[in-house]
Parts: sequence; C-alpha cells; structure tokens
Amino acid sequence: ITKGKAIDAQIMSGFQKEGSDSAQQREQEQYYARLSGEINTELADKTDVEKLKDVELSETTTIEQFADSIKMTQMSESQEQQEAWKQENIKNFQESLNEVQKIDEQVIESLISYGQPISVDNIQAAEMLMLDRGSLFRQIVDQSDSAKTEEDTPAESESDVSAGENDVENSILEKSEQFTNALTNKERATEAYKEIINEAEKAVEKMIYRNGTSRIDIKAAQSLYKGLTLAGNLAREENYEVPMNIKGEITSVNLKIYHNAAEAGKVSVTFETEKFGKVAAEFDVTDRGISGMVVYENKAGKAELEELEQAVKRELSGENEKKVSIHLAQSNSLDLGKFGQDRQIQGADGKKSTAMASTAMLYQTAKAFLTALKG
Repeated sequence: ITKGKAIDAQIMSGFQKEGSDSAQQREQEQYYARLSGEINTELADKTDVEKLKDVELSETTTIEQFADSIKMTQMSESQEQQEAWKQENIKNFQESLNEVQKIDEQVIESLISYGQPISVDNIQAAEMLMLDRGSLFRQIVDQSDSAKTEEDTPAESESDVSAGENDVENSILEKSEQFTNALTNKERATEAYKEIINEAEKAVEKMIYRNGTSRIDIKAAQSLYKGLTLAGNLAREENYEVPMNIKGEITSVNLKIYHNAAEAGKVSVTFETEKFGKVAAEFDVTDRGISGMVVYENKAGKAELEELEQAVKRELSGENEKKVSIHLAQSNSLDLGKFGQDRQIQGADGKKSTAMASTAMLYQTAKAFLTALKG
C-alpha cells in the first residue's frame, strides 16, 4: 500500500524533460532510479536493518553492490520467516482441529444440508453463525468502534467522535433495510444480501489497515472474514443471516426459505437477544393461506412479542386476501438449530397440505416478519 509516489517514480520524473542528454544516459539514469526505489522498498518494508551491520560498505561501494547485499540479506531473512510461518501455521491448524472436535454435530449437519464444504474454516464459521447468534455482525460493529476510538485524538470534540462512532453500524443496517425491501424473489434478495456482506467486509478491512497498522488481532479478523464468506455462500441457498438492531442490541436474524417437496412453502425465522432470549417463528404458506407460530424463551418479553405477532398479522393481511393465522407460545427448551424442520406443512385450516406456495408469497411472508420486527 503506497501513500504517494514511489521513490523511483519521483526520481525518474526529474528526467522526463526536453533536451535531456543522450538516450543512453537517460536509460542509465532510469536504471539507477529503479535501483534506488528497490533499495528504499527493501529497507522500509522488508529487511531487518539490524542484519545489515555485517555488510561491508565503503565510499567505493556501488549502488548495484549495495542493492545485491540487501537482496542477499532479505533472502536469508525470508527463509527464516518462511520456516517460522510454517511452524505457526501448523500450530494454528492443530489448535483449530482440536476446537472443531468439540463442535456440536448439528453444525456439521447444517453445512451438509446446505451443500457447503466440510472444512475447518467452514465449521468454525458455522459455529459462530449458528451457536453464537448475532456475534458476527456485533463483533464487526464493536471492534470498528474500538478501532476508531483508539485513533481519535484528544483534540477532537466529543460531538465529532459520537457523530462518527456508529458509522459502521448505520451503514450495515442501511444495507440490511435495503435487503428487507428487496424480499420479492431469490434473485433480488441474493443481490441485496451481497451488499450487506460487502459493507461488512469493508469495515473489517478498515479495522486492519487504519493508519497503516493493525488495530485488531489478525486471527480475529480472519474469523470475521470466514463468517462473512459462509454467510454469503448460504445466502445463495436462501438462508440469510440478516443483521438487525433489536431494542438497542445488535444481533442477526436467520431467515430460511423452503421450496422442496418435504417442506414446500415454509418460512423459518430465528434470532436471539439478551432481552427476549431465543425466539423462533415458522410460517406454512399455501395457496389457501398462511399459518404461523412464534415461540419464545423469556417470559419477560411476552407483551412485546404479542405486539410483534399483531404487527406481522397486519403486514400479511394488508398484502393479500388469504387467511392468516398466527399463534404465540412460550418454551423453556427452544432449539433454534432444529426449528423449522421435520414437520409436515399444514394449511391455515389446520389440515395437512401439499399445495405449493408461490415464491412471491414466501418472500412476502418473510418481508412482513422482518418489517414488523424492525418496527
């Protein structure tokens, strides 16, 4: 990453004049300019200057000899670094394998069901998405604020700091709102979801390269990148991890759209916050109507979830003329990972149904829930 013109470009610019001496002299000047640039780069970014103390230099040392000395030192240094990196990578991989062995089988089963490769990276990313709900986007927002706070100078006013400290959160949530508005079909939703991932990735990059130095642990940054990559891949399977601010708490809402024969016309939504605990909603969508259930963990959130239930009904009833039936239930043993699976579709009349719902109806149902939840 260069902050301005490279030194060789600066030197060479001095020779780009009319009336320059012979072409041979100009070529020689440019050659030395390039060597100067290479020396500058090696000393500034790559070579440990302490290791140059044994290099013999005198007033007769040519620029070519000096450049060669630096390259030899750097080659030796590279071999040492490569061996150190190799050992570090082996250690990290062994630690990752040990961690993966402890992960719930449900995580691996979920990856298989969505056609994702079973790798160490994917398993760790899936654990973060599925078992530590909301942590991916919450870490990005929190660590972005932390990096900005470290960078702010005492001379900055409190208003300047407070005005910008939520930039990352606002930009990600803005893309999230655009995603909700795009919930009309798979193509539009997938494209809108890419914008959420791109915005989050830009935030991670800024954390790492702010002022040219690393502000967060590189392993932590890699973990965030893995989570975002998996979230983007899952979105192509109509499994969306949507960042949201629910009652002042950053979390993510998992939205799944089902079309296959066993689960035709189903929308599943799950999330978890400190206030509500685990919350899961499931909607069976047929050509006759919509039948849904919202299950929650914390009894303290019952009143607000009743308001959510009514808001979803209003959203759905206002969009179509089909029968809408939604029930609210409390459970002390809610498993978000398995919610939405292993159950036959039922129509709004309570009878088993094999009627396939249209894609538009499925996405309309998903949009209605997220819109009501945002409100």
